[in-house]
Amino acid sequence: MPKGFFPQQDGGRLTGSILADQDTSFQGIQGIVQQMIKIIRTDPAVDALDGYVGGINGGGQGATTNTARIYLQLKPVEERGISADYVLARLRPKLARVAGATLYLQVAQDLRVGGRGSSALYQFTMQSDRLQDLNVYGPRMLRAMRSIPEIVDANTDQQNNGLESVVQFDRRTASRFGISPQLIDNTLYDAFGQRQVSTMYTPLNQYHVVMEVAPEFQQDPHVLGDLYVRSPGGREVPLSAFTEYLPTTGPLQVNHQGLFPSVTISFNLGLGVALGDAVEAIEDAANKVGFPPTIRTTFAGTAQAYQDSLGNQPLLILAALATVYIVLGILYESYIHPLRFCPRFRRPESARCWR
Repeated sequence: MPKGFFPQQDGGRLTGSILADQDTSFQGIQGIVQQMIKIIRTDPAVDALDGYVGGINGGGQGATTNTARIYLQLKPVEERGISADYVLARLRPKLARVAGATLYLQVAQDLRVGGRGSSALYQFTMQSDRLQDLNVYGPRMLRAMRSIPEIVDANTDQQNNGLESVVQFDRRTASRFGISPQLIDNTLYDAFGQRQVSTMYTPLNQYHVVMEVAPEFQQDPHVLGDLYVRSPGGREVPLSAFTEYLPTTGPLQVNHQGLFPSVTISFNLGLGVALGDAVEAIEDAANKVGFPPTIRTTFAGTAQAYQDSLGNQPLLILAALATVYIVLGILYESYIHPLRFCPRFRRPESARCWR
């Protein structure tokens, strides 16, 4: 029998998380949000919507620059004539045409169990004390879950391919100019680290003064070639005279669940699919991936609460059977044979005989 947890509610509200390529800038994600808002406005079931870049993502963690949020208010059911799930399914292929980003929508629920939010209603989490193992098996599990027909919108919070520019300096060359590694660090932090250099006090408030390069010089790593380091003798030396810049990749963020690094894959159910069927399919996919002993896998949020409820199901059934047996025994004054029947041609002479 298909099993579920709480029936999905149609409150007329949809929430969505936009996840763009990890090398997308803040300005780039702004353009993507505007494109998706224009597409959503064309749907006749949408009444109002709003979107923003940055802030806090669905999991309650600080969002990265390649993420955004969208909130939709649908028209009343009498006007739109279809459920929120069908509206969501109708928007998916339209929004998939936007290059460089994906919008994961879900129907907002007033009752959430498990205390876990994300870009989809259900979550599957992998934990390990070895970040390298998560970097290897996280993408494998994501590919396996995207091939499961029972679920849709499978996405991950793993952000480990952001662009970085590594500055490597030659100590001998820098020392000839009298420049120390600490002086190089201070110069880079002054330019890109938002160093607080002063505080302005007014009668009603105070304002922090932050030093940084102009915003137009923060978008391209080639601006490192225009920086100068002031040596102790007062001479300004170009940073490029004793450094080189190496492009590489690095994590935008490292998520944790409890004390350990984790990777959470969020997913929604397909139309007409029970949660129990999806959980079984995901467990089969995890067995095929073959996780090492260093990785522990669990369901999170509502999916975890569903699994916990199944753990008590045999005890509940046993208690129900025992209760029925005891009640019948009391009614028919026999705990040994509470279900004894009388012959059909005879009327029961006492409460012990039941037809």
